[in-house]
Amino acid sequence: MSRWDFGDGQSSSLQHPLHLFAQAGTYEVCLIVGNQYAADTLCKMVTVGDLLAVNIVADTLSGCAPLQVQYHAQTTDATSLAWTFSGGTPAQSDQADVLVTYDTAGVFPVQLTASGALGDKTDSLVVTVLPAPKAEYQFSIEGLEITTVNTSLHATHFLWDFGDGVTDTTFSPTHTFAGTGSYNINLMAFNDCGSDTISRNLLITSNLNPENEFAISIYPNPNNGRFNIELFGNHPDKIELRIFDVLGRAIWQRSWLGRRHLHTEIDLQKKTHIPAGQYIYQLQYGEGRMMGKFLVE
Repeated sequence: MSRWDFGDGQSSSLQHPLHLFAQAGTYEVCLIVGNQYAADTLCKMVTVGDLLAVNIVADTLSGCAPLQVQYHAQTTDATSLAWTFSGGTPAQSDQADVLVTYDTAGVFPVQLTASGALGDKTDSLVVTVLPAPKAEYQFSIEGLEITTVNTSLHATHFLWDFGDGVTDTTFSPTHTFAGTGSYNINLMAFNDCGSDTISRNLLITSNLNPENEFAISIYPNPNNGRFNIELFGNHPDKIELRIFDVLGRAIWQRSWLGRRHLHTEIDLQKKTHIPAGQYIYQLQYGEGRMMGKFLVE
């Protein structure tokens, strides 16, 4: 004869019973065996734990910065929670529902650890935060023709405006101007997170002698008194650049030996504060001269 006592008010006379406890806890389980002459009992303490389960629920797994993600901890029989949000704010939480903000682009792991009576369980996922586009380009000029090199970041499509009524949507177009003059060349870069624009003012001049062809680019324009100047040409003589205020007073000047391409950064605020307004630049090269305007805000 044998009988099992499971310590929860239930018993069984089967030799190998299967028993389901109604709730977690510690129980004294006893096996009583006997015959017509004697009986014996063996008891052991058995701890029954909860059926611990954990799952992360997120309302989105990707989007543009700044990105907000609502997280929910879906658990069974958990007594405590521990979240970690790499790259997010907040970086940690012990709450079941958490709203997290990601300000920068990247791929960020999320981890949730649920603890119960008999241990821990963990779930994880990754969130992808997409960057905004950044418009940028370089260029070279031969006579009236400009060849662009698109160096934009994170963009999927583009719109060029050459300032003469002509637009283009190719990646790095080549364009020929109808004549000399000052042109604002804009590049707009797009992706699903928005758009970005870079604008450069070019003064295009084409002389009869191709050795004397020159172009100048000032960007950004408008600016805060700190800007870039690029010169393109092939003049062997000295190149001199002067900047004047609207009263004709020279406020900056510099000269270089003739060269094919020159790039320099100018900071008009470095030595003295200059007021916002319109300024004039004059480029002198041999017997040639070109002038243009830019705006300080």
